[in-house]
Amino acid sequence: MSRNAEAKLQAACVALARMADDVIVFAIPNASRRTTRGFASNAVPGLMPGIPDLCIVMSAGRCAFAEIKTELGKLSKAQADMLDRMDDMSVPYAIVRSLQDMQDFLYRLGIKTRARIAA
Repeated sequence: MSRNAEAKLQAACVALARMADDVIVFAIPNASRRTTRGFASNAVPGLMPGIPDLCIVMSAGRCAFAEIKTELGKLSKAQADMLDRMDDMSVPYAIVRSLQDMQDFLYRLGIKTRARIAA
């Protein structure tokens, strides 16, 4: 699967999460493109390697994160290290490889959507 497939899955996951009440979900555009000389073309202070793709903000100041990957997609070392760090801090996160994975993650977070996922 291509990067385009990952982008489509991410868009579907955002749409699914936005079907829930009292939830804010947004993408974290943290990937930087490299110039031909190897420099980051969109280097912005505050970017952090390994931060997951989506942030889900819930009531009472809770938040969770989702890293979107295709079925064959692999975590980078920075992503794996970040998820380990989040785990150590008891920050909820999921590696989401399908729309059903996202639905299951939202359910575990106590978020009910109005969507039905076809099996």
